[in-house]
Amino acid sequence: MCRQVSEAETCNCRSIGLKGTLVEVKKNIFRNVLYPSGDAVYASPENIEYYKKYRQISIEEGIDYDMKQLMMKLSGLHLPVYMNPHESWTLSTDHLRVALRKQGVWVEAQNLIPPKTPVTLLGEFTFKIQMSNRLATHVRGTVVPIDEAGQPDLDTELPPMWGNEPLNEKAPLEYLKNTQETEPDAEDK
Repeated sequence: MCRQVSEAETCNCRSIGLKGTLVEVKKNIFRNVLYPSGDAVYASPENIEYYKKYRQISIEEGIDYDMKQLMMKLSGLHLPVYMNPHESWTLSTDHLRVALRKQGVWVEAQNLIPPKTPVTLLGEFTFKIQMSNRLATHVRGTVVPIDEAGQPDLDTELPPMWGNEPLNEKAPLEYLKNTQETEPDAEDK
């Protein structure tokens, strides 16, 4: 949606926001890129009211809309994890947590699910981030070598960190069952 300089998404554009998000962009970007492609509409009162339903769907799912937006962004992350190849190690949730924190993302260790197969060598892997026991996404990562001084190996070529395609493009987010809803009440037993 757009006031003088803002638009609302009509589609999921990971770089800007989820459908229904009110954002501000320069007029020429709206006029020349977002509007012609159908990715945004003007923020008229009618459009703002129409796109409120997307936030309402999140409320009904029991998932915070901003959390959903964050998880969509994380689905396109390719996380570098720096490890010393001369030492023995096994990738753990603590390694993932520290690597995420270095990118400005604070996630508790209990919300990180490491790869099923232990990672003990340099290279690519995938892991899962879950939030609020309701939403999860798979994320790519690469174990990158560091030298004895703790500096990354500059010869290692890495993909872009942000804005990659999700591992599952059709369903980048996984909706988890709410365990509280599935447990019968004590009276029902």
